[in-house]
Amino acid sequence: FVFHYSEAYFLKTYYHTELLDFGFSTFLMGVGIFQITLHEPKFLSFSPLANLGKLAFGIYCCHVLISLILTQYFHFDLSSNFDKFLFPIVIFIFSTVFVLILKKIKYINQLV
Repeated sequence: FVFHYSEAYFLKTYYHTELLDFGFSTFLMGVGIFQITLHEPKFLSFSPLANLGKLAFGIYCCHVLISLILTQYFHFDLSSNFDKFLFPIVIFIFSTVFVLILKKIKYINQLV
């Protein structure tokens, strides 16, 4: 995480970027979290989150659509630190609800 924020600071300072969504350090964070969960399986025993694991692909696929809809209609002020914290949580909740609704549709539930 420190490397991610250092990379974001460097790119903002020297290349005047506004927001760093993905960078080389994002890949390293993903590999690091995977390694932690691989070597410490007790982290995977949180059952509410583990039950959502089967919906991960659907949530991943629709979160971009949900974020575009939310930014268009609800106008999150991403310059506010509170909204930067709240926005990913709201996207996760809406994406999960959307995928759970799609699971109820007979012909779509196999795709989700």
